[in-house]
Amino acid sequence: MKWAQTRDAFIASEDGTPIKISNNFTNKYVHKLRAETPAILVGKNTVLTDNPSLTIRLWEGKNPIRIIIDSDLELKNDVNVFNDEATTIVINKKINETVGNIIFYKVAEDTTIQDGIIEFLYEQQINAVIIEGGATTIQHFIDANLWDEAIVITNTAMAIKTGISSPILKGSILLHTKNVFTDRIDFHKQNDNEFL
Repeated sequence: MKWAQTRDAFIASEDGTPIKISNNFTNKYVHKLRAETPAILVGKNTVLTDNPSLTIRLWEGKNPIRIIIDSDLELKNDVNVFNDEATTIVINKKINETVGNIIFYKVAEDTTIQDGIIEFLYEQQINAVIIEGGATTIQHFIDANLWDEAIVITNTAMAIKTGISSPILKGSILLHTKNVFTDRIDFHKQNDNEFL
């Protein structure tokens, strides 16, 4: 998992409008992570508010597979994740279908979205995915204990006093911290016996 937050632990303004939190050097690091990971996952609301490309514009390499959670297929065709820069998989509860580079994967009715994603990743032999947001999506994975590592970027010079709160990590071990000018990057591992 990866997210950026202000010094006072917010990831976006109160109405969901994105805020540029991390600096340019940290952004390059994030794109390097994307280049090293087979897939990247966000929820529908992140696509609606940020309209991200989820590519590696700031680094060399191959774009990750984009995985979007859109249970009721509410996204329009003109969002950036539906362009032809990378394969996009839409996890939903309505259809199984492939249209060009877009794969619609229907989760079984008796399966949670998170379990459906894990099942899909296993079937496709995708062994790593970056969960980038938003806060609700990340928190669902934390609460379900479906994560191994978390990278939390904090802009130590920025405070906005109100907004959408950052996810709350539970059961984590802080491995180390790296400072990149005003940004502090904290690396956490799941507090599980297999990692101790």
